Amino acid sequence: MSGGSSNSTHVSLAMPVYNGARFMPRALECIRSQTHRDWTLLISDNASTDATESIGREAAAGDSRIRYHRHSENIGAAPNFNFAFKQTSGALFKWCAHDDEFAPTFLEACVKALGENSKAVLAHTNTNSIDDSGEVRSRDGYESRVPSDRPSARFRAAMEMAYPTIVWGVMRRDAAARTPLIASFVGSDRYFLAELLLSGSLVVVPEYLFSVRFHEGQFAAAFEKNSAAELLRWFDPRAKAGGIGTACRSALHIAGTLARCEASLGERVRCVSYLTGRIARRVRRRLFGTRPLPTPPPSHMGAQETAS
Repeated sequence: MSGGSSNSTHVSLAMPVYNGARFMPRALECIRSQTHRDWTLLISDNASTDATESIGREAAAGDSRIRYHRHSENIGAAPNFNFAFKQTSGALFKWCAHDDEFAPTFLEACVKALGENSKAVLAHTNTNSIDDSGEVRSRDGYESRVPSDRPSARFRAAMEMAYPTIVWGVMRRDAAARTPLIASFVGSDRYFLAELLLSGSLVVVPEYLFSVRFHEGQFAAAFEKNSAAELLRWFDPRAKAGGIGTACRSALHIAGTLARCEASLGERVRCVSYLTGRIARRVRRRLFGTRPLPTPPPSHMGAQETAS
């Protein structure tokens, strides 16, 4: 590993990106304007075909805290996210989307919140939803949606988030490293968050310092138009199994984690019961064609642009 200080307030930032030239300069401006100055950034370019490379190389040349890496081929969103995590080493970590924005005090607020909450493994702020132009369209808070007192409640809340924006928060590296990170199936960020929050709570800064952008051209906007095979290729073009198969393997991994975690037996039983029911419902839909409820969009994970 490389690219980060080991002290407790250093934040390793990673931007997995594919064809992000349109909004990437603004995202970089947000990072460079942070009042918390102890950060480094790795830009992990997934073989972009637009001006992402030139923007990334220029940013790295102008700031010693920024590194640029370009993959020779598109390895898929999930492997790129995991690569970026493993190539950084700060005690605190955050993935950055190329098209989101955050206020200059975002990192400062999250680092402070984690410093004051030793049991928390993830810190985030309340969130604005913005459009192409940066206009706020809606606001979202997390205090009531991701309860922090019981591991089983946090586990279930993470699995059921329609849009898991908290994946863009600041997390403790050691806690994230104990998970398998982002798996190669649609919605795997929820599994990651569920497992992360088994080991500690989410602390929410009650200020709107983060903005997630929804816009035409991003993967999430075209979610309903893509086939299951296309969705899987976006996550990982080399994945040999998708949907239920991969999700079940991830669920089995979480079940193993539940057996080893420090939560009480009752809390672990609640998690296993919920997970079993969730898998059973998915299998039933696949085998018997039961019409599923409308599927929420996948995470904004990388907000990668659809291929042109």
